[in-house]
Amino acid sequence: MTKLKSARKTLVWLAAFAVALGVLVLTPKAASASTTLCESPNYGYSCVDYTGYTGQPTWGYPVDSRGHNCTTYVAFRLAGNGAANPGNLGDAYYWDDSARAKGIPVNNTATVGSVAQWNFGHVAYVEKVTSTYIDTSDDSYDGTTARRRYYETDTDWPDNFIHIKDAPSGGAWGGVGDADFRGSDTLVPGQTLTSNQYTLSHDGRYVLLMQTDGNLVLYTYSGPKWASNTNGNPGAYLGIQGDNIVIYKSDHHTPLWSTGQASMGKLVIQTDGNLVAYRSGGGVAWASNTNGSTGGFSYKGDDSLDPGGRLTKGQYLRSSDRRYFTAMKPDGNFIVYAPGNRILWSAGTAGNTGAYLVVQADGNMVVYTAGASEVLWTNNRHNIDMLKIQNDGNLVARNGDGQAVWATATNGRL
Repeated sequence: MTKLKSARKTLVWLAAFAVALGVLVLTPKAASASTTLCESPNYGYSCVDYTGYTGQPTWGYPVDSRGHNCTTYVAFRLAGNGAANPGNLGDAYYWDDSARAKGIPVNNTATVGSVAQWNFGHVAYVEKVTSTYIDTSDDSYDGTTARRRYYETDTDWPDNFIHIKDAPSGGAWGGVGDADFRGSDTLVPGQTLTSNQYTLSHDGRYVLLMQTDGNLVLYTYSGPKWASNTNGNPGAYLGIQGDNIVIYKSDHHTPLWSTGQASMGKLVIQTDGNLVAYRSGGGVAWASNTNGSTGGFSYKGDDSLDPGGRLTKGQYLRSSDRRYFTAMKPDGNFIVYAPGNRILWSAGTAGNTGAYLVVQADGNMVVYTAGASEVLWTNNRHNIDMLKIQNDGNLVARNGDGQAVWATATNGRL
């Protein structure tokens, strides 16, 4: 029970006692409860389908007969963010005490990606934090998924916030939305990137977007890495010239930004996050100097796996239109990504370095620990003839007749 609930209960008792003594008491206005933004009862998942969660057991937490539980859902979301399994924290009632015992921060400050915990025995994932309210998403053992809004004055405000792995500062980048895909990680002289167009690094982790406000921005999941700072110029566009790379106003002749004159060969958005202009004769003419880790990823060379096919540590498949990819992360998590490394679906198997995915000869799709000593995840199908990441962002398993027998249901999401 929260402190607010306890206080209200005491007031009600005192009021009743006073009435019994014949004393007039003005009853305070009742505090409000949280607002339900979305509720999907009867074992539905529609309120959290954007996460890819469909009851996948995660970190050993139990589920009911149809795959529901609050602890499993929160563990799934944290694993999708790359959190390693902290070890079983027990029932939701004990999560705050168990976390403290493991040295995990527990306090009264909500952050995106933190775990909201109630002492009566429930946990939820914090999706949004403002100065006045927070939004959460959750699953329940009774088969109800939901999204809710809590104000600090609400009677059911969480008792604790557990910080196993918070989201990056400011939350995750919102994605490419309705922007048009330019189709390559390389732009050459004569090509342009016009308003609301984008291009991607080969592995899909970095996005170069010409925004509608005229700003050219290099994004990844956690937010912008570099920008031209030319916002305030709707309709501006990037032009790759033989002697320069320039952002022009919509009038086609007023320059707003440029790399500086040189004999230009190409502009490349690299897998290490660096945006580089190369001279036609070789050598770097300009760079954003945002290079970092390549993430340990390597391209498998296709968009699909047949029976016997594997994705090992760091390997990925890419849709034929190059926008989506599915990867076995080095940390052992099997994930479907949208442009800019945005997670659409996760098997929730993080924390298992060396884990791999295999489409078995018996038609089953399984994530094993290194050495195949343990099954971490399976879709429990035994008739898969092909697993494919499609151009609509859906990862689909089909049988020998071409019929879909399993899918992540991530189609159409950017």
